[in-house]
Amino acid sequence: MNRGTRLFVAAVACCVALLLEACGGGSDPAGSAGSAGPSGEPVAGGEGRILTLSDPRTLDPAILGNSYASGGFLGNALYGTLMTNDEADEVQYSMAESFTTTDNGKTFTLKLRPGLVFSDGTPLNTEAVKFNWDRTKDPAVGSAHRSEAATIESSEVVDDVTLKVTLVTPVPRYALSVLASS
Repeated sequence: MNRGTRLFVAAVACCVALLLEACGGGSDPAGSAGSAGPSGEPVAGGEGRILTLSDPRTLDPAILGNSYASGGFLGNALYGTLMTNDEADEVQYSMAESFTTTDNGKTFTLKLRPGLVFSDGTPLNTEAVKFNWDRTKDPAVGSAHRSEAATIESSEVVDDVTLKVTLVTPVPRYALSVLASS
């Protein structure tokens, strides 16, 4: 059996084992059919274990991103999100308070929540957002998200929590179009 076939067989065996474990009963002696599962309010803390197919090649946020199957878990855990979209395709704000347009999508104003800081205490302000968005556009960085970032013609820091973003062409639902593609 060649190496590729052995790897394929091993991967299938692992998937079957994970599927059987996921379908197996819990510690409830009556079986899981009558069990309602966890109840009560969620609590902070604990740990999560995520199976990834490979180690990330970098932790650079412009390259890692915070989307797709593995990048999302790692990118969001390390860097957080400005905003996301929910199942109803509505924008949910996290570190951002708003991302609005008054001219049908040619320019947007991003408002960050005040008082955000990186883990080392450095302010997470609009200078940091602009720096990272500009890096993502730079072809030398090699970001997989460069095409989305390239739709930004320019960005201007207005103050610590306000960033004015001008697009190459108007996109009225720009936030959702970028969130959906990432």
